[in-house]
Amino acid sequence: MKAIVDNYGNTESGEIARIYLANAYYNLGRYDESLQQYESFSSSNKLLAASAQSGIASCYEAKGEYAKAASSYEKAAGMVSNPINTPEYLTAAARCYGKSGDKEKAIALLKRLKLEYPTSQQARDVDRYISEFSA
Repeated sequence: MKAIVDNYGNTESGEIARIYLANAYYNLGRYDESLQQYESFSSSNKLLAASAQSGIASCYEAKGEYAKAASSYEKAAGMVSNPINTPEYLTAAARCYGKSGDKEKAIALLKRLKLEYPTSQQARDVDRYISEFSA
């Protein structure tokens, strides 16, 4: 993957390879290298760009930098609007805001999720999460 990214990173296929490389680094626990690849990702494809942004968030979360992770997940949620990815990103952002101590922001995102994506799988657990953050 690294060779493909190094040689073809400026093409759409090369950028997709960059996502795979970043994922591989992440799965190996090499979060800084993964983060560097996700941050270098560039594409006009909004779904892939949101995935890369979510990857950035995952790296920050794995490193225990919950405020940065939350902000990055929230940014990913704003990049796409679909009933599969957006609720997942909003839930992850709320979880990380909660871990960072910003429970009000977590609750606000969960309420948004319930309002905008009421039939999503994540919306089923919103009330439970809100009660946990309210306690």
